[in-house]
Amino acid sequence: MSTDINYNVAQSTNFKAEIAGADHFNFFIQQVSIPSISIPEVPTPYSNNFVYMPGDTVEYDPITFVFIVNEDYANYIYILDWMKDQQKREAPKDRFKDITIHVLNNNKLANLRFVLYNSFPTSLGNIDLESAVVEAATPVCQVTFRYQYFDVFFES
Repeated sequence: MSTDINYNVAQSTNFKAEIAGADHFNFFIQQVSIPSISIPEVPTPYSNNFVYMPGDTVEYDPITFVFIVNEDYANYIYILDWMKDQQKREAPKDRFKDITIHVLNNNKLANLRFVLYNSFPTSLGNIDLESAVVEAATPVCQVTFRYQYFDVFFES
């Protein structure tokens, strides 16, 4: 009889996300969803019917972060500058960065990690500012990234 079953449930708050070299951005990440992947099926005619076979490509959905905008907007400007650098004829060597999402167990220890390779920002969301409110809210923003592929690693 195997005793390798883990009966603890995962908690959605147990994560740490980081973009290589973006420490001032990483600290303010509030939300991220592990992206979905799909393999499109290929319909193949056979005996007056279609038989569906797995395709030969894997499609990775983009990843979106929600982050708190810090007081001097440095983390927002960091992403904005990164996006502007993408448009330059001679883009910098660090135009692509790896994104790592560390999933923690209930003891806040690293359990596994998702590494998204060669990521770059494709969309930077709006920041809502409003003066006609009773209680000030912390502004948040969304940023969406594309990447080449991702791998999952178990931590030891």
